[in-house]
Parts: sequence; C-alpha cells; structure tokens
Amino acid sequence: WGLGEKYGFVRALIQRCEDAADTSKMLQAKAIQAHSTSVVTTNMQSKTTTQKMKGTLALATVLSIWVCSAFIIPLWLHFFGWRTLVLYYVYRWFIPVSYWPAFHRFMKWMDIGSYFDQHPTLHAPSDKVLRERPFMICHHPHGVFAVGFNTAYSTSKDFNVRVHWIVFFGAFFVPIAAELWGWMGSAPSSRWYMEHLMKRSQNVALIPGGLEECTITTKDKDRLYIKRRFGFIRLALKYGYRIFPSYTFGETSLYWTCTYGEKFRLWLNSWNFPASVLMFGVRGFLPDPTVKLRTVVGEPLDFPTIEDPTKEEIQMYLEKYISNLKSLVQAHSEEPQAVEVM
Repeated sequence: WGLGEKYGFVRALIQRCEDAADTSKMLQAKAIQAHSTSVVTTNMQSKTTTQKMKGTLALATVLSIWVCSAFIIPLWLHFFGWRTLVLYYVYRWFIPVSYWPAFHRFMKWMDIGSYFDQHPTLHAPSDKVLRERPFMICHHPHGVFAVGFNTAYSTSKDFNVRVHWIVFFGAFFVPIAAELWGWMGSAPSSRWYMEHLMKRSQNVALIPGGLEECTITTKDKDRLYIKRRFGFIRLALKYGYRIFPSYTFGETSLYWTCTYGEKFRLWLNSWNFPASVLMFGVRGFLPDPTVKLRTVVGEPLDFPTIEDPTKEEIQMYLEKYISNLKSLVQAHSEEPQAVEVM
C-alpha cells in the first residue's frame, strides 16, 4: 500500500509536470500568434500608408499639371524665350508624343485611387465582352477634374483593355502636359484625330460633356451637358461602333463649386476656354478623400453602320443614348436621384 501510494504520488507529480508543460506550450503558441498578428497588422498598416502616399503623390502631380497648364507657356517664355518654344513645337511636329507602355504601367502602379479612404470601384463588362468589337466608352459626369474617369480607367489596375483616352485638345499644345497625356495613351479631342483612330477600329473613351459639363458641375447634383453633343453619335454611326455608357457616382461630391455667372462661363467654353469653373477642395485643389467613388458601365448600344447619317438619325440615336444613360443611373443609384440633362 505504501509503494502504491508512493508511486501514485509520483504519477500525479509527473501528470502535473506534463500539464504544466502543455500549458507552457499553449501560452508560447499564443504569444507567437499574437506577435505574428501584430507584425501582419503593422505590415498592413505600413502598406496602406505607403499606398495612400503613392496615390496622393500621383493625384497631386496630375492635378498640378492640369492647374498649372495655363501658366506653363508664359513661364517657359519668361525663362527660356520664344525660340526654345518654337523649337519644341517643331520637334513635336516631326516626332509626336506617343504611347509609352512602361510609363502607363508606372501610373497604374502608383494607383491614384489609393488617395481615397475607400478605394474607387469599377463595375464593367469582362475583357472578353469588351474585345468583341470596337467600342466607345462615354463617361459622365465630367466633374471638376474628371477624377472618376481617371481612377476607373486610365490609371486603374482593374481595366486592362487598350483604349485611347480622349482629352481636351489644348493640353497637347502645352509642354509637360502633352508628354503626360501622350505617354499614357491619350489623344486630342478633335474630329480629325477621332476619325483617324476609328478608321483603324481603335477603342476610344471620352467624356461627351466636355468643358461645358465641367462648368455646370454643382456639388452633390447630377447635371449632364449632352443634348447638343451630336459629334460622338455621328462618328459611332459612321463607323458602326458599340457605345458603353459609363457613370461615376460621387464625382460631384469631390469639390465645392461656385455656380455664379454660369451663362458667361458657358460662353467662354464656346471659345474653347477651359478655366471657367470655380472650385474649392478640402486640401487646396485635392478632392475630398472621404468620398466614395463608384463607376458603373451600362449595357452596350450597338450602332448600325451609316456612312452619312442624317440629322434625324443622329437625333434619334442620341435620344436612345440619353434614355439608356438615365436608366443606368436609376438602376445603380443607392438612393433616388434626378439627373438634369442640358
């Protein structure tokens, strides 16, 4: 009995030691897991901070070039003289700025959308659907700086189909701005160049509202300038293109805008004068980073090929496009909203 009790005590002691060892291993495992979680969290926070810095730098650079475009030529003339500007134009006449894939990939890597607290989203057809036939993406609204257009398409990692981005033709007369847009694959918004691309069945993306839609931008209101835009419809009919309507929700919430003197500013637009919108951002000319940008692409409109469409045919297809665009907005709007079409 004494030996049994002794051995029983030994067995109990061994069991207690094993339990203590198991507890120690469990605590050690928890400590390692907690440390790993802390490291992963820290790395994620660091990565998020790095991405946001990259996005802010990329957006600030692009917007700075837009804002300073009006001053680049006067400053060039002041510091370098008119002869160097003439040489620049001669050089660009013989060697036009062209698409630079490496630079475009770099801008996608910088990821402008990372500037926002919630990364902008894009709901678009698959690449397979987009490649079925030549297409034209018509985007709305323009907003102040077309931020939604840039985050959804030209600098987005989620959009990988080769497209020529149509931008204000005046940008291609400004040094630095011409290089920026040309290297990213943009093209001037001229009828001649559009036809040059569409004759070769190249995909294009544009903002039909143009300067006027920028001018009428009103905070938190959806206003589209499209009733007098016949050019893109005529070209789509002439070359039998497929049109995808596109809309960015949140674009008009990025800036505070002044609507005073709208008629006068629209008159300036009729002379291709772009700087006719008065805006205020939360960080100078940077937009509100808390705004959620959501871009949706609607069902395509397949246009027939009509080499010389009549005014009535152009008007009919424009009305179809506007109806399709309104349906897209109503179908994807998170809350009921009216769209003012001018």
